[in-house]
Amino acid sequence: MTKSPEKRFLSAILGYKKILYRSVNIFYNIISIYKVMKTLIDIESGKPVRILKIAGGKRVRQHLQCLGIHTGDIVTLKKNSFLGGPILLEINGYDVAIGKGVASKIEVEEIE
Repeated sequence: MTKSPEKRFLSAILGYKKILYRSVNIFYNIISIYKVMKTLIDIESGKPVRILKIAGGKRVRQHLQCLGIHTGDIVTLKKNSFLGGPILLEINGYDVAIGKGVASKIEVEEIE
């Protein structure tokens, strides 16, 4: 008992439709997660933020710990120049300058 060509064609189309629907949903989920996560580069000057995650390697985390920057700390972004150069942060009453590459690895959330 074989299927007719029309039925095989319709079942193939429905199978592709299900696969396409699933892949579109996965794509939108990934985009929504990406939009929520902000790094220090995305924040405007003068806003306080809480550090959620440091996405760099071991050396980056060690460097930031030596500067006094840890996960869960609240920092204020004092200066963020759009042409390049370091980003100036205020943490625990001290001003700390870090590079844009390191700042791009620090995920933060804005505090109101």
